[in-house]
Amino acid sequence: MTPSSFSNAPPILRNPIVLAGIGAVVIALFVFIGATIFGSDDSSGKSESAIAIATVTATPTLESLTGDGLKGKAKATIDVHSAPYSNSMSLATLRKGVEVKIVAKNDDGDWLQIVYPPGSELFGWVAVASLEIEGDITGLAVATPESLPQADVPTSQPLKATPTPNATIAPTVTPLPPLPDLVVGGFLVSGQTLVVTITNQGSGPVSNAYIDVSVFDVTGAQSLNTVTVGPVNLQPGASLDVKTGYNAIKGAAQVLVIIDAGGKVAETDDTNNRLVVSFATPGASPSPAATATATRSP
Repeated sequence: MTPSSFSNAPPILRNPIVLAGIGAVVIALFVFIGATIFGSDDSSGKSESAIAIATVTATPTLESLTGDGLKGKAKATIDVHSAPYSNSMSLATLRKGVEVKIVAKNDDGDWLQIVYPPGSELFGWVAVASLEIEGDITGLAVATPESLPQADVPTSQPLKATPTPNATIAPTVTPLPPLPDLVVGGFLVSGQTLVVTITNQGSGPVSNAYIDVSVFDVTGAQSLNTVTVGPVNLQPGASLDVKTGYNAIKGAAQVLVIIDAGGKVAETDDTNNRLVVSFATPGASPSPAATATATRSP
């Protein structure tokens, strides 16, 4: 400021006290700026900045992790694996011609890590030979697959058989129902007709059965007559008289009588239901008690 300009200045600026105050403010301002820029040394000799600088950490994204990567297309329909080897778990199937992003490789460079499904933040592994690659994979980062947790499979212990004492197990036998047993209980001649008595000597009854009574020649080769009676209900120990229709006067001197020759009735013994009957005086009218005898047939 020149003397002429100082003389032309307002009276307040020509006051010595005001000028001294302005000079003190200017000096204090320079001291503050110097302290701010150069700081102050602490006892350890380190310089600390008086201005705090805030650091902002951005959330990592897929692009920040993988960069631009490379592009590839599947040469054929292939499997996307969980690790860079063929016997690792298959995650999905990649169809032929689908474009994927390649982000890393394994140590040997024969497997590539891709973003799968495309556009997601998930990864998988495919063999190098299975892709048509746009670019050079030598600059890709080397990735180490995460090991998948394996389930603990308990070792099965062989079961020890508990020894059992030797014991004879009786078979379960279902008892058969009681059966009848038919026999020739006797015979007589009524007029000229042979009458045979059927007796049930078994432990079971005859229920609503049809029974044949047959007369044969004594050899059993020729049937002379057969009658069927029924339905018959015959309790154990009961008897039934049956007219055979055979003429005992005009017929042969001996005949064979068989009860149930066809085996229609289930019996405990079907070998004892026959009897050989002999007539003493054929051709006459004999008395039953005096002229007829019976022989049990084997």
